[in-house]
Amino acid sequence: MVYLRNLDNFQDYEVHKKISKELMGNMESYVKLNVFDSSWCGHVIQKNRFPYITKFPHYVFWIQPGYEKFYDEERIKKIINKRCKIWLSPIDEKSIFTIKHYQVFLLNLKE
Repeated sequence: MVYLRNLDNFQDYEVHKKISKELMGNMESYVKLNVFDSSWCGHVIQKNRFPYITKFPHYVFWIQPGYEKFYDEERIKKIINKRCKIWLSPIDEKSIFTIKHYQVFLLNLKE
């Protein structure tokens, strides 16, 4: 499944990745420092800063390393508690490899 970002979002994302790698050494360190409040936080849901082109709100469901075994798609959907489509990006589309995270689209209930 390939989703695209608009050109501005794509360019912003590429700059963000480059700066994060230069400052932190890798994207994983950046996420650990800037997404999770503490090492006790099992998951975080946040609006995607660089969303794909879609009519649905795009979020990311981050899972703290070490907590992966406690989260499967069924549990994540229960936590989100809204009609949604979730998936793990294929390996060739990932920029962050060691922190499990799902792409989440909140679907419009009227459709």
